Amino acid sequence: MLLSLTISALLVSLVFQSLLALTQGEHALGHQFETAAMWNNASRVLREDVHGASTLNISAGALILQEADGRVFRYVVNPSGQLVRTQSGGGTAVVAVGVTAMSCTALNQVLSLRLVFQDGFSGDLVVSTLP
Repeated sequence: MLLSLTISALLVSLVFQSLLALTQGEHALGHQFETAAMWNNASRVLREDVHGASTLNISAGALILQEADGRVFRYVVNPSGQLVRTQSGGGTAVVAVGVTAMSCTALNQVLSLRLVFQDGFSGDLVVSTLP
């Protein structure tokens, strides 16, 4: 009887630990998918804006793009960890959340950009502007 209770307790403990590990793994995997989706969206928007830009400037942690049609877009990571895209004359959009850093370099109309997210994921984008 005692052996049976001990085995039952061990099995319940094992099942509980397995379910807990599966739940934690599912949560972590879901968070990674969310971060990847945010990176995909941010890189798509950035790629489109940079491709249409005639000039780009990097200053004070901001990326500033001037489109051929005169529109100006400014990208910055705010203190809340949001990558924000602001259009001159009005229009602001949060492109990604959970961003800890944005680094940019530009050489000969080619932009190299890296976004680092809170979960440690980093995405790199290399794209050229209009010639």
